[in-house]
Order: sequence, then C-alpha cells, then structure tokens
Amino acid sequence: MKPAVRPRIRIKPSPAGNARPLLPPHQPKSSLNEKILRSPPPKTHKKRKKSRIFALPEQKTVLQALRIGAICVATGFVLPLIWVYGGAIYLFSVLMAAGAGAALYFSVGRMKKFLRDRTYRRKSSGSLDIVREAAGKQVETSFDGQAQGVSPSPAAVSRPQHPAFSAYMDAAQLSDEKEFSAPPLPGYFGPDDRETVPLFQSNNFADWSDAKVIRCVSEAIAQKRIDLFIQPIVRLPQRKRRFYEMYSRIRIRPDVYLPAERYIGIAKDRHMLAEIDNALLLRGLQLIRAADAGNLNRSFFCNISSLTLNDERFMRDLIAFLTQNRLLAPRLIFELNQEDIKTMDGGTLKILDGLSHLGCRFAMDGVTDFALDFDRIRQCRIRYVKIPVRTALRKIAHPEGFAALKRLKDGLNYYGIEMIVEKIEAEKQLIELLDADIEYGQGYLFGEPRKWSPE
Repeated sequence: MKPAVRPRIRIKPSPAGNARPLLPPHQPKSSLNEKILRSPPPKTHKKRKKSRIFALPEQKTVLQALRIGAICVATGFVLPLIWVYGGAIYLFSVLMAAGAGAALYFSVGRMKKFLRDRTYRRKSSGSLDIVREAAGKQVETSFDGQAQGVSPSPAAVSRPQHPAFSAYMDAAQLSDEKEFSAPPLPGYFGPDDRETVPLFQSNNFADWSDAKVIRCVSEAIAQKRIDLFIQPIVRLPQRKRRFYEMYSRIRIRPDVYLPAERYIGIAKDRHMLAEIDNALLLRGLQLIRAADAGNLNRSFFCNISSLTLNDERFMRDLIAFLTQNRLLAPRLIFELNQEDIKTMDGGTLKILDGLSHLGCRFAMDGVTDFALDFDRIRQCRIRYVKIPVRTALRKIAHPEGFAALKRLKDGLNYYGIEMIVEKIEAEKQLIELLDADIEYGQGYLFGEPRKWSPE
C-alpha cells in the first residue's frame, strides 16, 4: 500500500503593483476644534541653519583645542624630518614662514570680528531710526487682525514720539554705564517727600522710607539705571532650556539692586510702573534682535502691566515697530497678572487681539486662585499659565489638593494651554510636582537670573 502523499498547495503570488500592505485598523479622526486647540502657534520665521561664527562658547573651546592638538601632532612628525633631510637653516626658514602665516591668520580673524561687531552696532543703533519712522506714520489697526496698512498723516508726523523709544532704543545710550546727575522726573514726589539722608547710606532696604524708594526709582528711570536680567525656563523632565524670562532691576550702585518687592507697589501707586515696563520691553527687543543674529531660536517672557497696555502712545508705537519687524513678534510672550486679566475692559482686549495677530503670545502669572475662567482666558489668548511652586505645594497638601491640580491640568490641556511652575529652588519641590505632568519649570534650581548687556 502506497504511503499517503501530502498535497501540495501552490499560492499564486499577487502582482507587485497590486500588493496591499497590512494596515492597522482605521482610527477615527479627531475633531477640527481639537486639532486647532492642540496645534502649536504658527511660526512666521524660518529656522536658519546654524553658523560656526555663532557657535556656543563651549563648542568653540572644544574645536580650538582639537585644532591645536592636531597642529602639535603634525609638527612633532614634520620637524624631525625637516631637520634630518634639510638641515638647520631650512628648518629655521620653515619656522619663520609658519610664524608669519599664523600671525596673518589671527590678524584676519580679529579683523573679521571687528567688522562683524561694527555691523551689529550699526543695526542696533539704526533701530531708533526705524521706530521714529514708524511713530511718524499712522497705523490703521482696528485690532481685529494685523495692521491694515501704514499711511502718512500730517497729524501723525507732528505728533511727538513716546519718550521711552527715543530714550532706550539707541544702543549707544543703552551701553552707557556712566553715572551722572539728572533731575528727578517731575510729578513723582512733592517737595515735602524729600529727605536729607544720603540715598546710598545703607543696604537695609526694609528700613528705607517710601520717599527714599521713590527718589531712588525716579533717578534710576531718569539716568537709565534699569538693568535687564534673564532666567531660563526648562522643559520637564529633560531640563532642556526652551524659554527665557526677562526681569528689570533698579540699580542703585554697582552690583547693588533694589528688591522688586520693595518698589513694585509704590511704583504702581505713583504711576511709575509703566516707565519701568517700557524700559524692560525696549531692552528686551534689543536682546531679541541680538538672539536672532546669533541663531538662538528661543522665545522670551516679558512682564507687562495693564497700565502699559492702556498707554495709547506707547502701544501705537510698539505695534508700528512690530509691524515693520515681523520676525521679532513671535519671540515675545507677554505676562499678564491674573488680577489684571479679571478686570480687563474691551479696549484692552482689542489691543491683545491686535498683538496676537502680529504673532505675540501671552501668559498669565501670579495665579493664586485655581478656579480659572477659561472663557476669559480664551478671550485674552493665553497660551501659558505660570503658578508659583509654593501655591501648588500648598494646594497639594490638602487631601483633595492633588486631584484639584490634576483637574486644572486637564482643563488647561483641553484648551491647548501649557503650565509653568516657577520659583522652584529645591529638588524636593520638583519631585512632588512631577506626577502632575508639568510641562515647564523655572527657578534657581535650573538657573539664576543673569545680567544682560548689549556688549
């Protein structure tokens, strides 16, 4: 009896053109509203290729060390050969030629650096002319979109420009660190508030009277002694730097600054806070121009008060300036206080709408109440919410606090808003917050504020 033969199964291969790859099951598309809310803000600038000229200092140091090492190794091999086959005279000639070439190389490098710095200084000083030209034109903005156009107007030409632009945008004036006596700004304090005690007698600012603080701030504004500091904001948990926040500090003498909590309330009551914000913003614009020249693709947070937003002359000049420098607008993130957002009127909301159409973004800081009005936040076009770490930890300490923080985070995610926890100073504070999926962190743990100067 013959053994059973296993039948042969022939599978006919399908043509290559009709081959159908295995696909995963079809996923339903998300709604258009969800896509729009979760999509990142549009970028109006192209990311340029990084240049070696603007490499980081660490990279430059490593490259220079490698070059010097390679030259030393090559010299160790070549010089003995020249000594053996050419003699001492020939070796001396080669060394002289190499020295002359090295001197020429370094002199050319110095000349390139000098020309590049001079070009940057010309561009920085030319920003004042740009702003003056923008202030001399009437920007027709209904704040329902971007600027509709710039048309000259006799009334606009004769209108004086905001003094903050003419005082701070000139790079030569910003880099001037000389102390000189200038009269205090009028209207900040009366003759009865003056004191005979020297201003810089003591650094114990808690003992200073309000009159002395007002005198210090007014002279700092008049003498341009408002310095700019920047602090990094990192992505969590990788701790990679993503943003920078700009601070203004009142310098009363070299390396001595007046604490912000000592003068903010007084400056707000005396209507001096708008001048400080203007100085911070205009120095920040100069910093952004320098970062753009160095291919540093970072955005910068800048505090702005409701008084500055309601300053019609300054905001008109700012919008005109951003209209002509559209690459700077996406780098600006204005910080608004939670209390100011609650009390904003319709005119201020139109200003925010106009700035957002130019490319600016907005953040809300000073959050003390977790019951956020998301409709109001959407009207103000808020993209980031900053919460102090002590406020968050105090909330978590309650039995239902962590659940409340998670609900707040879910609500922010639904509207496409990211959370930043600020003033983090210890690893223990960070560990307690990582379970809440915080996107960004800021504080002395990741980097302390550092002074920036145009040089």
